[in-house]
Amino acid sequence: MDPISAVSIATSIVTFIDFTVKVVLLGHDVHQEGTTIGVSEIEHRAQELKSWVNGLRAPISGRKDSLKDEYEVRPKPSLCNCMNV
Repeated sequence: MDPISAVSIATSIVTFIDFTVKVVLLGHDVHQEGTTIGVSEIEHRAQELKSWVNGLRAPISGRKDSLKDEYEVRPKPSLCNCMNV
């Protein structure tokens, strides 16, 4: 067997073993947690985003004072300096 074929076969074997280990570890995580770590992380981020959106939907008077103060201090945009398109 020539050296290039041997390296190709060895690379294929290492890739297969790496893939198999990843699949087994993922199966172990699913067995332990009931889901993969990626799915639970996405669910956590979605809940966090939902709470932010609900906070933005609340009227200014109902928000935390720091957010209200930040909004009221921010300068209002001026339309007189805009260029006509």
